[in-house]
Amino acid sequence: MAKSKKASTAAVSKKKKPLRKSVSPAGPLRAKKMPPPAALQPTPEIIQPAPQTSGNSRNWLWALLIVGIIALIGVEVTLSVKTKMSYQGKVTSVLYFGERGELPDKLGKFWGAGRVRIDEAHKRFCMVESMFNKIMYWDLETGKHIIDIDKNGPHKIDAQGRSQSKDFSPINGDIDQEGNVYVIDKNLGEVSVFSPDFKLKTSWKVPASDKIAVTKTGLVYVLDVRTMEIVQYNAVGQEQKRFGRDHFGNPRQFAVDEAGNLFVTDLDQKKVLGFSPDGKLFTSFSPSVRPFGDHDIFAKDGKIYLSMYDVKRLFVFSLKGKLIWDILLPYPGTIAVDGNGLLYLAGPGGLGTFRIEKQFR
Repeated sequence: MAKSKKASTAAVSKKKKPLRKSVSPAGPLRAKKMPPPAALQPTPEIIQPAPQTSGNSRNWLWALLIVGIIALIGVEVTLSVKTKMSYQGKVTSVLYFGERGELPDKLGKFWGAGRVRIDEAHKRFCMVESMFNKIMYWDLETGKHIIDIDKNGPHKIDAQGRSQSKDFSPINGDIDQEGNVYVIDKNLGEVSVFSPDFKLKTSWKVPASDKIAVTKTGLVYVLDVRTMEIVQYNAVGQEQKRFGRDHFGNPRQFAVDEAGNLFVTDLDQKKVLGFSPDGKLFTSFSPSVRPFGDHDIFAKDGKIYLSMYDVKRLFVFSLKGKLIWDILLPYPGTIAVDGNGLLYLAGPGGLGTFRIEKQFR
């Protein structure tokens, strides 16, 4: 039994073991591809890494910027509209009077509406009519025509409608608190003063000028166009002082308030300049009106009224230039305001009395 076990073991040991395939650690052997010659190898494309930016962040920033700009524009437009509405005013007609008329029917009628002023003491409204060479008066309350006058007294015309006052050429005027009317006579180069009973009171020579303003106490301001100075006279024509030469470019219209301050519009500078009775400049502002063309100015109760024909508007400012009212008018011309705040306008549309009202509250 022992021998047979040994023989069996020997027989097993003599059997050939099957051949094992050699496997490389990397896997089965494969045919290697030979690289092409260096000349045929493609040039490797070098890709630079993109800069580290956040596209979403940039888009958000642009979006926020655009939204902010739109919001600012909206706020500006809204404020502009609200501001415009707060300044916007209107006028309500109270009374129309006066009548336009051509040759020969001129008595009581006018063609060239000139400077208008109010005689509070006698409840009269007067206007310098430079086309027909006369001064016209109306009743403030009724609007009824009172009289036309010139240097010779009541104004007269001949059968052909020609003026009998050939030596009188009024172009601008103002009135004091007693009702005396002061006018510039362009032909004679004089200031002519008419009493409340329509008579020539006095006259005196002045430098070449077409601008005049008179305080309630009778101080008279005239523009000397040769020197661009304001000349101040007393009520009988004695020169008191000169001022303003260094402040003007092209002075155009005058107005005085109750305190005797003089306000002058300057066409070149597009400004309103205010001078105290001693000739000192105390205010200057630009109404920002374009074009700053044909206009008139009036001052009363701490307000400056600026009638602008070219833009068909009436602007009302404080003495420091703050806009109070902006009023659309079809034919704004020469302007005056009475003690009740009623507005008097003379222009191509005729003469009228108006009440200023605020349109938006």
